[in-house]
Amino acid sequence: MPEFASVVDAVRCAVEMQRGMAERNATTPPEKRIEFRAGINLGDVIAERDDIFGDGVNVAARLEALAEPGGICVSRVVRDQIRDKLPYAAPTLPLSRRVRAPIGLSGRSRRTSTTASAVGYRPA
Repeated sequence: MPEFASVVDAVRCAVEMQRGMAERNATTPPEKRIEFRAGINLGDVIAERDDIFGDGVNVAARLEALAEPGGICVSRVVRDQIRDKLPYAAPTLPLSRRVRAPIGLSGRSRRTSTTASAVGYRPA
């Protein structure tokens, strides 16, 4: 799992990665295509040797699971940090896609169940 000093750099990298994979997949037979999902969160992590862990990593992993193949899902704090800094929209995922966690994700939220927001870049 990569770690970035800047959330703007993290989102920019994820978008470029997804664009590159979409270009590769355009000329690849369906059975050989590779589609990644990306989850991006802004939070504290604990680094030990060659590994990182902690709440920031756990939330990013949950967000990754919500992303569509070839898509990116970000926490509300990430969306707020990149707003007006990057040219990507952030539509809300359907309300049926929920993360069970006491964290703030963009979209409607409840105390223990919240919806996430996906960065509006999904290669065609």
